[in-house]
Amino acid sequence: MAADVRANNHCLLGNLVNYADNTQIIPVNLSVVFLRQLSNYCHLTAEPPSPTWWWYFKLTRLHKFPAGSILLFWPCAWGIAMSAYRVNLPLGQVITQTVLYLLGSTLRHNAGCIWNDICDRDFDRQVARCKTRPLACGAVSVTGAVVLFIAHLIACSILVKLSGSAGFKIGLVGLFFIDTLYPFMKRWTNWPQAWLGLAITWGLPVSWISIRGPADLDAMFVLFVGGVYRRDDVKAGVKSTAVLFGNNVRPILAIFAALFVGCIAYAGVRNGASYSYFALSVGGTALHLAWQLRTLDFDNSAECWDMFTLNGNQLGMIIWGGMLGDYSHVISDVQLNFRHKLSQAVRKYSTFNVQCTTQMIISVRHGRTSGNRSDQLQAPNANKFWKASRNKHLTIQ
Repeated sequence: MAADVRANNHCLLGNLVNYADNTQIIPVNLSVVFLRQLSNYCHLTAEPPSPTWWWYFKLTRLHKFPAGSILLFWPCAWGIAMSAYRVNLPLGQVITQTVLYLLGSTLRHNAGCIWNDICDRDFDRQVARCKTRPLACGAVSVTGAVVLFIAHLIACSILVKLSGSAGFKIGLVGLFFIDTLYPFMKRWTNWPQAWLGLAITWGLPVSWISIRGPADLDAMFVLFVGGVYRRDDVKAGVKSTAVLFGNNVRPILAIFAALFVGCIAYAGVRNGASYSYFALSVGGTALHLAWQLRTLDFDNSAECWDMFTLNGNQLGMIIWGGMLGDYSHVISDVQLNFRHKLSQAVRKYSTFNVQCTTQMIISVRHGRTSGNRSDQLQAPNANKFWKASRNKHLTIQ
């Protein structure tokens, strides 16, 4: 933007000099022409300032939704689906938990972006793609960003508490320890993406424990996360795996992808998953990651960003689809069990009606053929038999 302004200024001054040489006007007229040219320049190039709320909105990255937020949501959705499959969780509770974690993941991503911009505002001024961020360009004050960050932390804590008390403490560890340390990992280690992967997948144990409790927690903490922009990172002095790997990014990420596929396959074995999980979640993930590694140009920042969003929009859905396939078997089993109990109830009720009708007919006929008063009292006894039979046959174990 600054370069464009300088270029336009040089163009403006050049036009004025040429105009003065050709017309040989006096300085007063030259001043008038200059003011007119400057007015036209400002009218053509000036843009109206953005409102303050828009800069705070950009600070949370909500203008890019669902990018980023959806990556935090998928591990939560995986934990809900896998644990619901094991404990036969009702469909209504599954939907409620999924909505809560979707909202919580969005707020958590907002908080993480705010905190990251607060800590990295000096680095962001040196990176081309980060110079226009609200804190880096001075559109938002640090105090305002801190207040917004604290408000998001409080909202996230409330949502984690609502989702279940069992995973509340683990959720707080993710919010106040793992998430807050990530910006500093770029200063301390060449593996900040590994810490970011841990932060992204932290919703998996939280959602799992909230539904099922601390049972059968196995290796499920792997997520395929890529990062490029290594030229900007080197310039800013920021450490990252993209800088560390250099030209070996593709083969190293292929190893990580294979480990990720192996981990979700192992998690399916431990969770007693069905064929739909292994066909879609495991097989589909392997094919998708192989396609990414085959076609992606790691030196093309725009293409890498598109692949990053693709992981959120497609890869997470592929894994979740196989897990929902497992849960659909649970719903089918519940329906079959309900139908079986309903048929048993109908059968017992029909048998009960036949027995009662037969006994009442016998009692009535016996009362008509006998003239004794004791025989005529069989009808009240038949009513007692009817009530006892009803209580016996309508009880479904």
